[in-house]
Amino acid sequence: MPTGFPAAPAWARDLCSVGVTGTNGKTSTSWMLAAASADDGGMLPVLTTLGFTADGVTVPLAEHAVFVERMKRAYDAGARAAVLEMTSLSLANGAAAAWPFLGAVFTNFTRDHLDIHATAEHYLASKAQLFVHLEAGAFAVLNADDPASSLLEEVIPKGVRVHRYGHGEGADARIVDVSVSWEGTTVRLGDGTVLSIPLVGRHFGVNAVAAWIAAQSMGTEPSRAAARLASAPPLSGRFERVWPGPHVVVDYAHSPDAMGKTVATARHLARGGGVTVVFGAAGGTDPGHRPAFARAAGSADRVVITTDNPRDEDPTVIASHLRAALEGREVEVVLDRREAIEAALREAKEDDVVVLAGKGHETVQIIGRERRPWCDREAALDVLGRARRPR
Repeated sequence: MPTGFPAAPAWARDLCSVGVTGTNGKTSTSWMLAAASADDGGMLPVLTTLGFTADGVTVPLAEHAVFVERMKRAYDAGARAAVLEMTSLSLANGAAAAWPFLGAVFTNFTRDHLDIHATAEHYLASKAQLFVHLEAGAFAVLNADDPASSLLEEVIPKGVRVHRYGHGEGADARIVDVSVSWEGTTVRLGDGTVLSIPLVGRHFGVNAVAAWIAAQSMGTEPSRAAARLASAPPLSGRFERVWPGPHVVVDYAHSPDAMGKTVATARHLARGGGVTVVFGAAGGTDPGHRPAFARAAGSADRVVITTDNPRDEDPTVIASHLRAALEGREVEVVLDRREAIEAALREAKEDDVVVLAGKGHETVQIIGRERRPWCDREAALDVLGRARRPR
């Protein structure tokens, strides 16, 4: 079939490439799978929203040709497996038909990217392309708790091994308990397996199970995969605590589902303290998700609406959309993001959790056509460093 990508080079078939797709959790699942499957305790070559990582070095990728060149370098250096985060846009453009995948992982499906796909049906159909193009002998890892998994399973070709994870009885790897602390997350499975990861959040624990199953499907022994998950390198901007008291967290949450899970994690860890969320909505994206996004943030005790990559939209209009969804409760609107962070931290108490949401690992703020340097972590540390000393 015609695609927006050139045919894969012959050597690509010598690689065990595993694609990871879903609305949320793609990056963390890809990152953990790359760690769990590596032979040397490092990481497999992995493509995520952070960039392309190989041999401990991450570089941004803007073009498919650069991706192929980087993959060839890894292949020539001895890599025979790779983990690729697959966006719905790349899949809609034919990436799964153009690159050979021996495995596919599905995390979850919620409303997002309707500015690109127009309908939820097209959005899901785009993600399904990763599974449609699997060949006999490949494997698929599905979230048994997500209704979309049953639809994906219908299009998976015969001869593909299907593995399911989740909390319900239909899961092959059934989650019976998840515990979360500032040190990380621990998951207990029905067969007695215990998985511990340095990432903080129940949703990361669920993603770790998907990565653990996929690593086994790639040939890694279960206990070894679990040990590697426990020592996975840090993942920038995913519920990353950058200050210990008040607890300041930088998180990439930019969808209603992700925001809800992030605030729930903050609430759990606050231990009686308050939860503040600083957030905005990106311009040039589906405005229909903004009310639900704002309501998810509104489960915090204090909400500060600010600017987050407005692009060509008026930041005041975006903020008004978010504010309207929270009618009836007190909300602060501070459009300058640095001033918004200062306002959130000014009155934060020792046990409070302040979540700076939406940008995570990003290092720019996109206003109009201009890409201005920006980092939530650095902004918070600058504010706190002038006012406090970490304990």
